[in-house]
Amino acid sequence: MEALYGRELPHSEFTPVRKLSSKGIKRMASKLSKSISSIGDLTENLEEMPYIDVTVAVQSLVNNSQLLMSGGRSKSNIVGFYDPCFGEEKRLRILYKFQDKLHQLEVDDLAPVTAPMKSHIVVPRL
Repeated sequence: MEALYGRELPHSEFTPVRKLSSKGIKRMASKLSKSISSIGDLTENLEEMPYIDVTVAVQSLVNNSQLLMSGGRSKSNIVGFYDPCFGEEKRLRILYKFQDKLHQLEVDDLAPVTAPMKSHIVVPRL
Protein backbone atom coordinates (compact mmCIF):
# COMPACT_ATOMS: atom_id res chain seq x y z
CA MET A 1 0.00 0.00 0.00
CA GLU A 2 2.89 2.36 0.75
CA ALA A 3 6.68 2.20 0.85
CA LEU A 4 9.02 5.00 1.93
CA TYR A 5 12.82 4.98 1.83
CA GLY A 6 15.28 7.41 3.42
CA ARG A 7 16.06 9.05 6.71
CA GLU A 8 13.64 10.84 9.02
CA LEU A 9 10.61 8.97 7.73
CA PRO A 10 7.38 10.75 8.61
CA HIS A 11 5.46 9.65 11.69
CA SER A 12 3.17 6.70 11.17
CA GLU A 13 0.35 5.63 13.45
CA PHE A 14 1.67 2.08 13.00
CA THR A 15 5.19 2.95 14.19
CA PRO A 16 5.75 1.79 17.77
CA VAL A 17 6.94 4.44 20.21
CA ARG A 18 10.64 3.93 20.84
CA LYS A 19 12.35 4.86 24.07
CA LEU A 20 15.06 7.42 23.33
CA SER A 21 18.57 6.89 24.60
CA SER A 22 20.67 9.82 25.83
CA LYS A 23 22.60 9.59 22.54
CA GLY A 24 19.31 9.84 20.60
CA ILE A 25 18.22 12.87 22.62
CA LYS A 26 21.56 14.61 22.00
CA ARG A 27 21.28 13.86 18.26
CA MET A 28 17.75 15.33 18.16
CA ALA A 29 18.93 18.46 20.03
CA SER A 30 21.83 18.87 17.60
CA LYS A 31 19.53 18.59 14.58
CA LEU A 32 17.10 21.07 16.12
CA SER A 33 19.84 23.60 16.80
CA LYS A 34 21.12 23.24 13.20
CA SER A 35 17.56 23.76 11.91
CA ILE A 36 17.12 26.90 13.99
CA SER A 37 20.47 28.34 12.87
CA SER A 38 19.66 27.74 9.21
CA ILE A 39 16.20 29.34 9.20
CA GLY A 40 17.42 31.73 6.48
CA ASP A 41 17.89 28.75 4.13
CA LEU A 42 14.33 27.56 4.70
CA THR A 43 13.40 27.35 1.01
CA GLU A 44 16.42 25.13 0.26
CA ASN A 45 15.55 22.82 3.18
CA LEU A 46 11.98 22.46 1.97
CA GLU A 47 13.12 21.28 -1.45
CA GLU A 48 15.41 18.58 -0.01
CA MET A 49 13.25 15.61 0.97
CA PRO A 50 14.91 13.19 3.41
CA TYR A 51 12.91 10.27 1.98
CA ILE A 52 11.29 9.09 -1.25
CA ASP A 53 8.13 7.18 -2.14
CA VAL A 54 9.10 3.76 -3.53
CA THR A 55 5.65 2.16 -3.46
CA VAL A 56 5.56 1.21 -7.15
CA ALA A 57 9.14 -0.12 -7.10
CA VAL A 58 8.37 -2.33 -4.08
CA GLN A 59 5.08 -3.53 -5.60
CA SER A 60 6.99 -4.65 -8.71
CA LEU A 61 9.14 -6.93 -6.53
CA VAL A 62 6.15 -8.91 -5.20
CA ASN A 63 6.03 -12.45 -6.60
CA ASN A 64 3.34 -15.01 -5.66
CA SER A 65 1.97 -12.59 -3.02
CA GLN A 66 5.33 -12.37 -1.24
CA LEU A 67 7.99 -9.69 -1.13
CA LEU A 68 11.60 -10.89 -0.92
CA MET A 69 14.53 -8.46 -0.82
CA SER A 70 18.03 -9.71 -0.12
CA GLY A 71 20.20 -7.96 2.45
CA GLY A 72 23.80 -6.86 2.53
CA ARG A 73 23.49 -4.13 -0.12
CA SER A 74 21.90 -0.71 -0.08
CA LYS A 75 18.32 -0.64 -1.27
CA SER A 76 19.29 2.42 -3.38
CA ASN A 77 20.67 -0.11 -5.91
CA ILE A 78 17.18 -1.52 -6.59
CA VAL A 79 15.47 -0.40 -9.80
CA GLY A 80 13.06 2.43 -8.95
CA PHE A 81 15.02 3.51 -5.85
CA TYR A 82 17.66 6.22 -5.53
CA ASP A 83 19.62 7.63 -2.61
CA PRO A 84 17.73 10.67 -1.28
CA CYS A 85 20.38 11.46 1.34
CA PHE A 86 23.79 10.26 0.20
CA GLY A 87 26.12 9.09 2.97
CA GLU A 88 23.46 8.98 5.70
CA GLU A 89 21.73 6.03 7.38
CA LYS A 90 18.45 5.13 5.70
CA ARG A 91 15.46 2.90 6.45
CA LEU A 92 12.71 1.30 4.41
CA ARG A 93 9.14 1.33 5.75
CA ILE A 94 6.49 -0.78 4.05
CA LEU A 95 2.78 -0.70 4.84
CA TYR A 96 0.88 -3.63 3.34
CA LYS A 97 -2.36 -5.52 3.68
CA PHE A 98 -2.33 -9.25 4.43
CA GLN A 99 -5.44 -11.31 5.23
CA ASP A 100 -7.52 -8.10 5.41
CA LYS A 101 -5.27 -6.61 8.12
CA LEU A 102 -2.77 -3.78 7.82
CA HIS A 103 0.83 -4.64 8.63
CA GLN A 104 3.91 -2.47 8.71
CA LEU A 105 7.58 -3.31 8.72
CA GLU A 106 10.57 -1.03 8.95
CA VAL A 107 14.12 -2.19 8.30
CA ASP A 108 17.61 -0.75 8.04
CA ASP A 109 18.98 -0.12 4.56
CA LEU A 110 21.14 -3.27 4.45
CA ALA A 111 18.63 -5.64 6.09
CA PRO A 112 16.78 -8.34 4.13
CA VAL A 113 12.98 -8.15 3.80
CA THR A 114 10.48 -11.01 3.69
CA ALA A 115 6.81 -10.10 3.86
CA PRO A 116 4.63 -11.73 4.83
CA MET A 117 6.70 -14.26 6.67
CA LYS A 118 6.25 -17.81 5.38
CA SER A 119 4.86 -18.91 8.74
CA HIS A 120 1.91 -16.54 8.18
CA ILE A 121 0.99 -17.86 4.75
CA VAL A 122 -1.99 -20.22 4.80
CA VAL A 123 -1.79 -22.91 2.14
CA PRO A 124 -5.21 -24.36 1.23
CA ARG A 125 -5.55 -28.13 1.36
CA LEU A 126 -6.30 -29.88 -1.90
